[in-house]
Amino acid sequence: MRRGTRCVARYLGADGNPLWRGIDRFERAVWVLLATGFLVAAPVLVPMAGRAAASVSLGQVRQERSWREVKATLLQRAPDHFSGYSTAQNVWVHGRRQAPSGRIRVGMIPALPGTPAGAVVPIWVDRAGQLTGEQPLTGSLVSARVVAIEVLAAAALAMIALLTAAFVRWLANRRRMAYWTIEWDCIGPHWSARHLTAGPSAGTPGRIRPALLDRCWPPMVGFRA
Repeated sequence: MRRGTRCVARYLGADGNPLWRGIDRFERAVWVLLATGFLVAAPVLVPMAGRAAASVSLGQVRQERSWREVKATLLQRAPDHFSGYSTAQNVWVHGRRQAPSGRIRVGMIPALPGTPAGAVVPIWVDRAGQLTGEQPLTGSLVSARVVAIEVLAAAALAMIALLTAAFVRWLANRRRMAYWTIEWDCIGPHWSARHLTAGPSAGTPGRIRPALLDRCWPPMVGFRA
């Protein structure tokens, strides 16, 4: 338990590590806020998106409740091939259909290629007898649409959080590079043997004088900040 606490503190930059800069702690704080915001917002916004999708879909179901499936008779043979470039599975040919009111209508009917004349094909029409071009929305399709909307909403929230974290990382790296440039411009000209103290024995690397650090490194940018 204590080891896990130390790992969390180290990740958050609250372990007292002197190498952590203010920009490092700021970046980790933003990451924590983004993760917390996602965990708080997702359980609220995802069901809201699902309820909105269900409301719209149920309204469409009520509107399409009057649609009826009728039989249409083809008045000519359907072509065997499509003309031009098309991804549709049906071709349109002249046919005759009966509207729900009993009125006979003649017009273009969708049919599979090669369907002979006189064949009967099922089509969907609205209350006025106009072709709908598709089947009415069912309860199973509504459930699938709600699930898809909820998954997309959760994915969108996660993507926003990740993009924001990446943008913060980019800004933090720019600030780090600026800090490193300032530090090197400060200490680079003094990086010589006469500014280094001798080690305790021959061949031992010396240390940079603390007075040199205090004089050259600005307090807000260096490792000593």
